[in-house]
Amino acid sequence: MQTNERTLAQVKFENLCIEVQGDLARITRFTMQQVTAIKGLFSIVPNVTYSQFLSFTNISSSLTVGLQAVQFAPIVTRAEKNAFIANARLTFPNFNIFERNASGASIPVQDRDQMVVVYYIDPLASNLAVFGFDTSSNAIRNTSLEKARVTREPVATARITLLQESGQQFGFLLYTPVFQALSGKHLGFATGVFRAVDLYETAAGASRLSQLSAYIRDASDTSGADNTMYKDKLFGSTDTEAQAVTRAALYTHKLSLPIADRTWTLEFYSKSEFENNNVQTIKIVALTVSIGLSLFIALVAVIFLWVLRCTYASRIAAEKFKVDVLQKSQQELSEIANRLDKEEQMLSFILNSLDFCM
Repeated sequence: MQTNERTLAQVKFENLCIEVQGDLARITRFTMQQVTAIKGLFSIVPNVTYSQFLSFTNISSSLTVGLQAVQFAPIVTRAEKNAFIANARLTFPNFNIFERNASGASIPVQDRDQMVVVYYIDPLASNLAVFGFDTSSNAIRNTSLEKARVTREPVATARITLLQESGQQFGFLLYTPVFQALSGKHLGFATGVFRAVDLYETAAGASRLSQLSAYIRDASDTSGADNTMYKDKLFGSTDTEAQAVTRAALYTHKLSLPIADRTWTLEFYSKSEFENNNVQTIKIVALTVSIGLSLFIALVAVIFLWVLRCTYASRIAAEKFKVDVLQKSQQELSEIANRLDKEEQMLSFILNSLDFCM
């Protein structure tokens, strides 16, 4: 493929990547609005019941595209723990507060000053594995919780393995601190639960997924841990497989995406469908441009020749006019000379006659 054709294809590929980035940004904004709405509910309405929470989230469910779940995790102190569990068991008889040990098994929550308990969840049925979890018991989650409390701004976690997933599904949580409107008391955290693969593939859509591969990393995670949020299946499970994909791609593009307080890098690589479809398209475009340029040059040449012809015609007409004027002037001068000759002859005759008379 010629250089200009490759350039046109690269521009088209970059535009495709920018579209995906824009849709990702749009979906995350919408879902953040859902979490903000839950924050507003709990900051204004005292003692929200579970049915009130579900009614509210159902009303605003149009904004949950890309979300695994929305939650409100109230702060429960050591003194409030037993009463909180007893009250929850009135609706959910088997409810308990738990945490996970190093091997991932559920164990009773350890004694601590306060807990951040995942209690209000929508949908609940598919997220029972996290129901009652003390989210502050996990180091990654607790770091983000503390930052959100201090800054009073939405905070996203680094990559985590979601507890409600049976496999190794990676995602992240978006915490928004909730403070009581009148007293300013810290009540807990409105939370959005994101499954990274759902978020990206919803934004990209089937058509664009077939044309490009994405490798998404959390650039804000400098801990040295794996910060891969999402990668196309083509990248495989090893660096060698990933490098083969990146080397084979004819077109690449890199963008960034802000997610609350973090920044993701989006690396895109073209797939064969995009490359094959655009070879003919770009050639047709290049041929069309070439023909158009040739026609334009031909038109310019015709116009130039016409202007040149008109210019020469004008010059010829002007010169002919000058010649005509000169010829006419010469004719008039000749006539004047003839008249002068005749007058000279007449004068000579008169003078001769005068001489004779004298």
